[in-house]
Amino acid sequence: MYIFGLGNPGLEYGETRHNVGFLFLDYINSRYLKAPEKHEPEYVWFQSRLKGELLMFIKPQTYMNLSGRVVWSLKKEHMTPRDIIVVYDDAALPLGKIRIRPGGSSGGHNGITSIINAFNGDNGFARIRIGIAGAQGEREPLRDYVLDTFTREEEALLPDIFDLAWKGLVTIVNEGVETAMSRFNGRIITCQDQ
Repeated sequence: MYIFGLGNPGLEYGETRHNVGFLFLDYINSRYLKAPEKHEPEYVWFQSRLKGELLMFIKPQTYMNLSGRVVWSLKKEHMTPRDIIVVYDDAALPLGKIRIRPGGSSGGHNGITSIINAFNGDNGFARIRIGIAGAQGEREPLRDYVLDTFTREEEALLPDIFDLAWKGLVTIVNEGVETAMSRFNGRIITCQDQ
């Protein structure tokens, strides 16, 4: 199984809200997996086993809008949409909330559009959307907001949010998307959880 965390390469994007997919993979690797990262021309990856299943964690280095290019190149290994889980930011969800889905439209997210296109329109891959919406997003253009860094208060919530998303990911792998949806889609991490 392949786990894609979406983001943009480069130091200027490293800690931005739009890079929450990259940040999530970095967090779970440093906290739980401790796997060495390997570098290919268009992606960074590491792998680990989860209850016997080999998982390949991938951070495309092609910029968000071209994320599907990495998927396309890996399809040569007979990858189908059912073989992947994509973790990415969602500006329509509040910070602290995740939403797991078995498939669906891109919702206007260019990285997801690119992956759907790589599968010739098949959108039947699981997703973990990590909410990034906050009060600032209402006062500035969306493009500026997602490419801005997290505030100190928001950053303090990220470990708990990523732990929640990790539990969701483990549940998808072990018990399926439907179980993960019912268990995690209604939960939200707040400052009170700190």
